[in-house]
Amino acid sequence: MTDDHLKTELAALHMPVFDVPWAGACSPHVERIESRMLEWADAYGLFISDAYRERVVRTRYGWLAARCYPNADPSLLQALADYFVWFFLVDDLFVDRVEPVGPDTLRNLTAMIDVLDYECTGPQPIYGERAWLDVCQRLRARLSAEHFARFAQGMRLWATTAGLQI
Repeated sequence: MTDDHLKTELAALHMPVFDVPWAGACSPHVERIESRMLEWADAYGLFISDAYRERVVRTRYGWLAARCYPNADPSLLQALADYFVWFFLVDDLFVDRVEPVGPDTLRNLTAMIDVLDYECTGPQPIYGERAWLDVCQRLRARLSAEHFARFAQGMRLWATTAGLQI
């Protein structure tokens, strides 16, 4: 394909215009949430390399939480931002990049379910397990029992579906 042909094709593309009838909102606490989220992930050893840390910095999970829940109080917003970073990193390591499948593959996922069911880590916590316990404890304290049960059920479904997918 020649450059002229490509330019002609690109010029013929019609991009849709999206009109969102409501104003965007973002928590005024976003800068502090983002900073503390990075410190929290660091403290729990979630950054397995500098590249992972840099990717999280670029992705800005604290900002995602602040845009999704602009009216949440700071402590709930912090728990949500910490959950976001935990979830995406654990999903990358335990679900998306599982090759080859080994003896610990399913144990990594069942450990997350065990934290939900037993409210503690195993004797030798795996990657992310202590951070997951911290998030669960904070969400249990902030959410009604019914809301936490729904959240926990969704996470159980994620882990079991991931196990089946693998």
